[in-house]
Amino acid sequence: MIGQGGPLGRRRFLARMSLLAAGALILSDCSPGCSSRSTPPRPRGDDGLDPFGQPRGAAGGVEEPPPLVRPVIPREEPIARIRIASVAASGGRLQVSHASGRVEVREGLSLRGPHAAASPVAIARRGNRWDVTDRAGNRFDLDGSKPVDLLAPAGSSGHLQFNASSYPGMLRCAVVTGAPGAAELDLVNYLPLETYLPGVLSKELYSSWHRQAFEAQAIAARSFACAEIQHFAERRHFDLASTQQSQAYGGSTDLAVAMNAVAATRGRVLSWENTLVPAYYSSCCGGVAASAADEIGPSFVNDIPPLRARSGPNACTAAPVYRWRVERSVQDLSARLRAWAASNAMPDLARVSEVVGITPSHVNEFGRPVSIAIAGARGERIEIPSRKFREAADFTTPSLPVPAKVMRSSFITASFSGGVAVFDGRGYGHGAGMCQYCAQALAQRGVGHEAMLGMFYPGASVVTGYV
Repeated sequence: MIGQGGPLGRRRFLARMSLLAAGALILSDCSPGCSSRSTPPRPRGDDGLDPFGQPRGAAGGVEEPPPLVRPVIPREEPIARIRIASVAASGGRLQVSHASGRVEVREGLSLRGPHAAASPVAIARRGNRWDVTDRAGNRFDLDGSKPVDLLAPAGSSGHLQFNASSYPGMLRCAVVTGAPGAAELDLVNYLPLETYLPGVLSKELYSSWHRQAFEAQAIAARSFACAEIQHFAERRHFDLASTQQSQAYGGSTDLAVAMNAVAATRGRVLSWENTLVPAYYSSCCGGVAASAADEIGPSFVNDIPPLRARSGPNACTAAPVYRWRVERSVQDLSARLRAWAASNAMPDLARVSEVVGITPSHVNEFGRPVSIAIAGARGERIEIPSRKFREAADFTTPSLPVPAKVMRSSFITASFSGGVAVFDGRGYGHGAGMCQYCAQALAQRGVGHEAMLGMFYPGASVVTGYV
């Protein structure tokens, strides 16, 4: 079997991999499209999104037009493509191993049989060729116009290892060119969706949380992943990132509550008017849910009743991030806003003088900010979407490292005094769709996962897409 609990045999899985790979020209002139237990869960949709709710590429990416059709309910289990790492193509090296001491290496998009290599295997780029070296010192000079695929040996147990984590299925290494002269190597995990999901749940929720919260998260994460898989099928060489750009993923897991939640909800997704709901979620809503069209991006896929702003259930009041405070020097805040504006072609904001005020300029019907107004000392007033404010306020450059305390959401009020900006905020993340802390609190009160999903996505229903 490929992957813990995966339904596909090795032969069927590899056949599906080959069909998927054959339909994707993914290597040249392409732009590449949470949480840990040490911090509150902070899932997908919080950062790195373009205006249509899709993750930007590692090097910025090109904004895409909105999709012309809504995602459909999947009728069979999809194969998911998860980007788990990127390194510079110049001098960058990826190392993959397997407990058996062997790894199968093959040219992707090729009918040739794999090379048997001694584990670990190191993959690097040398000009227009792949340089693959195994533990025994054997070198495989492979066609650089194709990706390199790595698989566990036939008949072996266990998964491929990368950076101390275990990954079911296949790993594909592809060179990706973004801006002229800028290239990187992407490592992408190909695996059945149901095999992928436990590794998401184990990262998105605390292991001690209630089973019903895990089952709600499983349905939301599956719905979101299916929507991304459909959207990116012919747009790029991966569907989701393993980070906050999509939803957190740490490879295989032995967390029983995560595996059981996925198994108990297998194939079940959120539906609205017989189409798939891209089920966004965040750590804590702060008592008021945002509209996905406002906080994720203005697409008709997002502008549906289940993803619109709402009040309640406001069950997350005990969350450590329900209310919070961040203080910044005005000098630091002004520099970050200007640097962000310069990188996003916003000349008015890039030239703003010292910031003297930040206020919500437009709120939704429940009082959550939709846009933020930034006031400068010379009387300037620039508005930006609330979904961009955290990105701007936390923007980093070589001279502006990551702030000691980051903005947890754009649900804020601000005051200025003595050269210091004080932000009082609510919630953690974009706030659209499911609130994870609300889910846990509701589960502790005896609310089942389908009932709570009805609260988080009003008008949506849970349906079985495949078995």
